[in-house]
Amino acid sequence: MNRGTRIFVQTELSSYEETKKDLEELKAEIAETRAIDTAEERRGSSIGNPTENKAASIITNKRLRRMEETIRAIEVVFNSLPPEKKRLVKMKYWDRRYTDFGIANELFISDRTFRRWNRNIITSIAKEMGLVE
Repeated sequence: MNRGTRIFVQTELSSYEETKKDLEELKAEIAETRAIDTAEERRGSSIGNPTENKAASIITNKRLRRMEETIRAIEVVFNSLPPEKKRLVKMKYWDRRYTDFGIANELFISDRTFRRWNRNIITSIAKEMGLVE
């Protein structure tokens, strides 16, 4: 896997909780917009440019789909991990209180084992996201 892909996956993994929150906010925003659009259609006061509205909707839907796919890929891989590797993910990407060396010490594994586990987790997520074969 190339460096750019690895960094992208690590960034997505670090942003997992924020992405989940953003996804829920986006879904709520879409639901609210649809409710307003439906109410305006009933009154016959369609305001705005239909082409702009359609383009915005397509962009929003693509963003929504990408966020859902990213979250799903991370959850599929995370849920398949044994407890010690789940702990590695939590400590490295979500808690972010330890250095890599500190995480290895906490898990009672060597630095080399830490790097191998981390690389395998990142590769699995990249495969699940369709970024590598």
